[in-house]
Parts: sequence; structure tokens; C-alpha cells
Amino acid sequence: MVNLFKSFVAVLVLFVSCSIPADEQLALLEKKGFENILEDSLKLAYAIQSTGAFEVDLKGDLILHGNSISKLSASGHFGHIPQEMSWFSQKDSLWIATNQKKKAVQNSDSLTKSIWIGMYRMGLLHNLAMLTTLQPPDQYKGDVSSWVRYDSVKINKDGSYSFQIFVQNQHSGEATVWINKEYYFPEKREQIVRFPNGEMRVKEHFELIK
Repeated sequence: MVNLFKSFVAVLVLFVSCSIPADEQLALLEKKGFENILEDSLKLAYAIQSTGAFEVDLKGDLILHGNSISKLSASGHFGHIPQEMSWFSQKDSLWIATNQKKKAVQNSDSLTKSIWIGMYRMGLLHNLAMLTTLQPPDQYKGDVSSWVRYDSVKINKDGSYSFQIFVQNQHSGEATVWINKEYYFPEKREQIVRFPNGEMRVKEHFELIK
């Protein structure tokens, strides 16, 4: 019955979204996905690779639930350095670990929102980069919605969304995302991040763990 209801909601969201502009459609999917996380846990397996100005090959699992519950594991290479990383929330603390280093910071009611919106708008790789230096997800205590945004959203023939990425009102790249039609997470992402010394091409894949 629960799956039937979710399928009905997914069809309803798709029907409504077809009648509104592309940027509002993407915002609606982002919002519905976060509402699902507030009600139930979302468990994802992911794989991320980048080429060009900086090379990355990481994979792991991510759990999001409610406002402040998250657990992440990551293993692979960041640059050419082997990495074993994680974060997990425990009541008022967020534990962060990178290779042999570990620390705790104060948890926040904005934790899952910062991770979710970051995944949608700029990809998970950014927060994995933060994790390599024992830092929590970016803006996990702040207003992530105004910090990173998408612009010039368009819908492609295959149903994916392409857009420009702005961080603190500065253009930083462009991305195309394919959104899961039941749980609204970005199943696939192809992105170009621009640096002064070149560009980095990123591919992110997410798969639901049931």
C-alpha cells in the first residue's frame, strides 16, 4: 500500500511538473525528495569519478533521515591519495573521520538539508572534498539554499535537467542530472567544474539500497 501511494504521488508530481517552468519543476522534485527524507530513511550507494584538472575515484554509501541523521562511508582515491572516510551523526554530535584522523563537531538541524541540496545543485563530490580535510558538509549550519543555486534550467529530451551552477553568486560550472521518479534523488549526474587552471569533469551515480 505504501509503495502504491508513493507511485501515485510520483505520477501526480510528474503531471503537475509538466505544466510549470523547468526551474520550478526541478525545485519541486528537490522539495519532494527532502520531504520524503523527513518521513523515512533514504539509503543510497554511490560511485563518483572525475577527470581533468583533478582526478577522483570514490564509492560508498549514504543514509539520510529527518533533519539531522546521516551516515556516510567513502573509499577510493582523492587526487592520487588513498582515502577511507566517513561521517555519522550521533545525537548532538557529528563524527568525521578521514584515514586515521577523527573528530566530532556539533550536529545541526540543517544537516540533512545541506547534504540533500548540495547533492542536487552541485553534487556530492564537494562535500567529500570537505571531508578529506576533516570538515563537515558545507553550510550544514547555514542557509545552503542561498549559498548554492542553479540557473538557466532546461529539460532535455530524455527527461534530464541541465543547468548552470552558482556558488555565492559566482558561476562555477554546469551539470545535467537524471532524477529518480519515485524517491526524487539524482540517480546520475554529469558535471563540469571550472577552475582558473582548467576544468574537471565529474560523473556521479546513485542507486537505492532497499
